[in-house]
Amino acid sequence: MPFKPLKIEDLRIGHYVKLECSWWRHPFAKNIFKVTTAAELRLIKKISKLTLFYDPELSDTGSEIEEKPPEGQGYSFPGSSAQVSGDQKVHLFDAERQDREEEAKEHKIRVLAEDRGKRREAYRERRNQLKKTERAYEDAAKQTKIALKNMASGDIAGLRMAENLLSDLTKSLGEDRIVMALLEVMNSKDTEDPLFVHAMNVCVLSMLVGKIMGLSGKDLTTLGLGALAHDIGYLKIPRAVCLTTAGFAREGANLKLHIEAGLSGIGRIPEFPEPGIQIIAQHHERLNGRGYPHGLTRDQISLLAKIVMIVDEYDELCNGQDDEEGLTPYEALSLMYKNATVRKTGEFDEEILILVIKTLGVYPPGTLVELNDGSIGVVISINPQCRTKPQVMIYESDVPQDEAVIVDLSQDEELSIEKSLRPQEISKVAKNYLCPNRVTGFFPSSSEISLFSQARQAVS
Repeated sequence: MPFKPLKIEDLRIGHYVKLECSWWRHPFAKNIFKVTTAAELRLIKKISKLTLFYDPELSDTGSEIEEKPPEGQGYSFPGSSAQVSGDQKVHLFDAERQDREEEAKEHKIRVLAEDRGKRREAYRERRNQLKKTERAYEDAAKQTKIALKNMASGDIAGLRMAENLLSDLTKSLGEDRIVMALLEVMNSKDTEDPLFVHAMNVCVLSMLVGKIMGLSGKDLTTLGLGALAHDIGYLKIPRAVCLTTAGFAREGANLKLHIEAGLSGIGRIPEFPEPGIQIIAQHHERLNGRGYPHGLTRDQISLLAKIVMIVDEYDELCNGQDDEEGLTPYEALSLMYKNATVRKTGEFDEEILILVIKTLGVYPPGTLVELNDGSIGVVISINPQCRTKPQVMIYESDVPQDEAVIVDLSQDEELSIEKSLRPQEISKVAKNYLCPNRVTGFFPSSSEISLFSQARQAVS
């Protein structure tokens, strides 16, 4: 039966009601529920600008709905002149118990209201940080474009600009919220310059891995320079040959040319560090000798190049030339791990690859997931102690986006991730709610940095 209008003065315990008013005007978790206590009754009657409805079929009827006692027939209380029967004593005991239950429920409602307020504030803070970082990212992208073009021409001014950019980035690596936001806004598809977006992605992720490995400040800067410039040779090849609107062409062009072209430009800048040049020369080599241009093997490839080749492969798998064929972060990491440990292809250093996976998490932030209860959400942060149980923001159509529920799967034994999802597998409404417009992102806690501070010895 459809809901019917209900006057506020006629509201009783037992009514199954629907509240029509602004979400902010009431403290309840939902706007449709059964009134079960006097506390809820009082709260509803205090709501301003409320239009009230009820469902007769779902409401308790007749004597089950609490009514005021008939006039002149009030209840007897202890100490009154009226005699209290055994039945009345039981009733009074039940009334005391109901009062306690109502107080507990009122407390729960207050806690829910406070929780909603905290969620709104957390959402606003996160959104503001993302906007601020996105503006900084756009500025950095412009600087990267100028710096790479100058370096490709052998201009030392490009190197100096890149060094300044990396200096700012290194400082940001120490700020948890900034780096989390930076990595969340990476990889936007809405760009006309995929080369520079790819360069920044590989640079940021490589430096993050290098920092966790415990590289020195000098080595970290060199790693950043090499990663930023690893594909600089594409600037010397006609755009129509080496680029498509979505990324790099894997066929129809001699890709080996971009390494030679990159080295020729960087070679005219004597100040460019030699380990950075090795990154440009070796990032397409593979440890099994099946890479190019020279077919180098494990011991002939530098540590920094081993880092960049893995991050470069990961980013291209996620953000390749075809949006439909691009893998989710989870799929990309799973494929690389399977190739390394099951198929034993021997392309990448397994210890560095595992460290990259630990850095990004099994389900990197930005990954859309389906939980075992059927709900869908987006991973917003990993749990370094339990990488299969990250924090997930849940999509609920009846909950405002800025009050979205965030579940810490490490604290909830009943919930777990069933599978990762592609953006095209969920509705447009859910996609806009969860905003999975960036596919890569992670920043570990300070303890995470300490946890892997000795990793460099293990992989060098």
